[in-house]
Amino acid sequence: MTPYSRRIRKDYNIPELNSMLKNVAVQLTTHRESSGISQNELAKRANISKTTVNDLENEVAVDLQLSTLCLLAKAMKKGPIELISESDIPLENGDRKLFIKAIEDLSPIWRTLERIYRRVR
Repeated sequence: MTPYSRRIRKDYNIPELNSMLKNVAVQLTTHRESSGISQNELAKRANISKTTVNDLENEVAVDLQLSTLCLLAKAMKKGPIELISESDIPLENGDRKLFIKAIEDLSPIWRTLERIYRRVR
C-alpha cells in the first residue's frame, strides 16, 4: 500500500478514526456553508462526485482517501490539516511531516493532471 492510497476507515472500529471522520464532516460542512457554495459546486471544484461530498458531510462514508481530503481542501482554499485539526487524534510531529510530505508529493501530479484535463476539455 502506497502512502497515497491510505484511507481513514470507520470499519477498523477505532474510535479515534471514527471521530476524525466525524470532524471532517463538521469542518467540511462548516467551511462549505460559510463560503456560500453548494455540495454540487464543491464537488465540481474538487473534481469529485457530489455523492462523495454528501456522504462525507452526512457521515455515511466509511472511508476517506488522503487524495480526496486534499482535493476538497484545495477546492475550499484550505489546508488539509484544517479539515482534521479538531480531531481527537493528535498528529505527532513525525505524522504531521509525513502528511505534509504526501501533500507536497501529490502537488506536481495534480498540476500535470490539471494541464492535461484542460487540454482535453
